[in-house]
Amino acid sequence: MKLTNQNTIFCTKCGDKNNSISLYCSNCGSEFIRTKAEYTRGKSVSINNIAKYSDISDIDIDDIEKFVFKNTHYYNEKFNKIKTTGSKITWNWAAFFLNIYWMLYRKMYLQAGAIFLGSILIAQIPYLGAILSFGLSIAIGMYSNALYLNHIQRKLTEVQHLDYEMKESMIIKKGGTNIVIPLIAVGICIVIAFIIIMLFGIAFKSMFY
Repeated sequence: MKLTNQNTIFCTKCGDKNNSISLYCSNCGSEFIRTKAEYTRGKSVSINNIAKYSDISDIDIDDIEKFVFKNTHYYNEKFNKIKTTGSKITWNWAAFFLNIYWMLYRKMYLQAGAIFLGSILIAQIPYLGAILSFGLSIAIGMYSNALYLNHIQRKLTEVQHLDYEMKESMIIKKGGTNIVIPLIAVGICIVIAFIIIMLFGIAFKSMFY
C-alpha cells in the first residue's frame, strides 16, 4: 500500500488507485496493511469531504467525468466557465430544443417534473402562453448547465462517504444517461396527442349530424 494523499492510496502489487479507507484493492483484491491511525485518518477525511462538495473546485474531475459519462469535454468546458466567471449563464442547445427530454436523458427527473408542471401552467395563460413557453425554453438553454452542475454536486455529495467500490457503483447508477425514459415520454405525448385529435375529430363530425 502506498499513500499518495489523504484521499487516495495505490496498491503496491498492481498499482491500482483506491479510496483511502478501502480495506482491499478493487483490482487485485490484495489486503491493505495499515495502522489503525492511518485507517481512521482516511475515514475521517472521506466523511469530511461531504462538506467540501459544495464548491466545484473541490470535486474530483474523475468523478465528474464518470458521472457525466457522455460529452465530458463539452461539460467540463461549461463547468469551468461557470467556475471562472462566477456566472451561471452558459448556453446548451440540446436543453433549449429538448427541454424536459434533455433533463430526463441526463437523469434529472425532479427538475424535469418541475419544468413540466410549470410549462403546463404557463400554457394556460391566455395570449401570453406561447410567448412565455418560448421564454422558458430560452431560460432552460441558458441555465441548464448550471442546473446540471448543481445536480452533479448534490449526487456526488450523497455518495462521498462510501468506500471506493460502492462509490464507483453508485456514480455509475446515479450518473450517465438514460435514453429509455425520454423515449417513453415522447411516446406517451404522441399517444395523448393522437387521442386528442381523434376526440376532436369525433366531436367535429357530430356537429353535422
